[in-house]
Amino acid sequence: IRFMPNGSLLALSFSEADGKTHITSYKPSSTAMDWSFTVSGFAEYTDISPDGNRVALGMDTGAVFVADTRSRTAVEMAAPASVLSSLSFCPTGTMLLGSTDEGDLILWDVTTKSIISRPLTGLDEPPTASFSPTGDRIAVFSGAVVYTLTCNSDDWERVLKAIMADSR
Repeated sequence: IRFMPNGSLLALSFSEADGKTHITSYKPSSTAMDWSFTVSGFAEYTDISPDGNRVALGMDTGAVFVADTRSRTAVEMAAPASVLSSLSFCPTGTMLLGSTDEGDLILWDVTTKSIISRPLTGLDEPPTASFSPTGDRIAVFSGAVVYTLTCNSDDWERVLKAIMADSR
């Protein structure tokens, strides 16, 4: 369960009977349901965009969905080669940073559903990664090391490559 930026609660539940994850939002200070939708599989990682308009779901199958909380629809993103170990929206909600169990970092354009920076590999242990609140830095934790880099959205591939080079 997580709080949405507007104070409503977002709850995820998995049903073994139908093999789907059910996502439900409850109105603030109420048990009344605000909206709900369903995706196939078990959601292992989630993130909510800062404006609350999108919910990202990393599934146990390696699939990645981004759900629009206004239209109550979910679209599948270009999938990584393996299961995710973290997901993080940038502050504008237009990009999604993910890391995989195999040590890859991936950056998606949420609008086009495409991978902006090809999967970059090389971290020894499954990393976790996230954007700073201002979006000008990303942090990556792998093994016992934390990497933080200052960057701009025009140079993501260079930044992710630098993280990978530093990890060796």
